[in-house]
Amino acid sequence: MESIKKNFVIEWKGPYYDIQEIKNEEFQNCFYLLTGLKKYDRGLPEIQYCGISFSRSIYQRLLDRGHKQNDIKWEKQIWIGGLSNKRLNTKKNIELVEHLIIYYWQPILNNKKKHTPPSEPISIINRWKNKKGLFFKKITYPAQHIDDVILFDGKSFWSSNKLKKEREII
Repeated sequence: MESIKKNFVIEWKGPYYDIQEIKNEEFQNCFYLLTGLKKYDRGLPEIQYCGISFSRSIYQRLLDRGHKQNDIKWEKQIWIGGLSNKRLNTKKNIELVEHLIIYYWQPILNNKKKHTPPSEPISIINRWKNKKGLFFKKITYPAQHIDDVILFDGKSFWSSNKLKKEREII
């Protein structure tokens, strides 16, 4: 087992129900999760796609012809995630985190990064906020089914779900 030197906290914001809701937002150099159901899916909505955007906003990225978001027909939700430490917000780090999420979670509409593990040990902590930036307490959305902590030590995955605030220090 190798030591994990790449540790990231992702702060997810959402859910947004339509791409028009993010039109005027400055979501760039970050991640997005798309949840919902495809045309003939039945059952509960689930994470369908994980993507990243660098030089363009996520709004512009989702408007690309042939983007996978067009395959999600029912109960679509968009979640935007950014690294909490902006100094770590490099293309290499964002791609490494995306690779971990895709390989670990295996979203149905992702084609790349599903077949090989990340190139180095990495850990992420997922934190969930509403559109106003406040942390969720009890409501659970489909995107939040991804584990709150995911560690890859180079050989194995470790995870934990449902981190909770124990107490506040005043």
